[in-house]
Amino acid sequence: MDAPYGLRSKKNCNTVGIALAERRRLLRILYHAPILHNFVDSCRSPETFLMKRVEAFWDTLEESVERLGIRWQSTTIYQDTQVFSAADEYLMRLHRASAKKGSRNSRLILKLLDRGAWLEKTEHPKLIGFRDLYSFDPTPADIFLKKKTASLRERRKQRELEERIFLLRDRYIAHRINHTLKEPRIGLLFLGSWHRMFLRYLSPDIEVRSVLSKKDYYRFLLFVHERKD
Repeated sequence: MDAPYGLRSKKNCNTVGIALAERRRLLRILYHAPILHNFVDSCRSPETFLMKRVEAFWDTLEESVERLGIRWQSTTIYQDTQVFSAADEYLMRLHRASAKKGSRNSRLILKLLDRGAWLEKTEHPKLIGFRDLYSFDPTPADIFLKKKTASLRERRKQRELEERIFLLRDRYIAHRINHTLKEPRIGLLFLGSWHRMFLRYLSPDIEVRSVLSKKDYYRFLLFVHERKD
């Protein structure tokens, strides 16, 4: 006679437990670190950016990365806007130059590379070219001016174009992670605040974990929302 619904025999429980343990063992792990670009990464002057809050955010993010306790020699870093890997000397010169100018993003990546991590190509050059052409990371002042000068129809068309480009970028980012994150390596993804859809396109055997605590992550979302208003 079958056991009542909701009850499982000890034998079945052991079987399920073994299956879950095997699935966890086969999962690839990707840590997600949402980022905010400071004035160096955004190519803007410090006066037009909320610098103190951005710097405080990076302090929190760096501390959270340090607490991960992962083996950096087995870690692959993915970074939005990166169209080359760490094997490209031009890319590394750009990161070193940005770090000297004050880029917290580049400083953190260089520190992790010194510990043995690998920086993987993450984005497609043509899609980054579209992003640069249409300036998809505006400051609050930029948004205010756009609202004052553009018609409702123009703003709607601009928003639709932005969302289409971001969707294509997120699909490509997920594609790169799916095909380059190999076991037993661990992935660490630094991704800007405007990216929303990449999770939808990740392979089901990739387990995504947040670098930030729930409290810090919600504080991050609140700040992003304030920047857009």
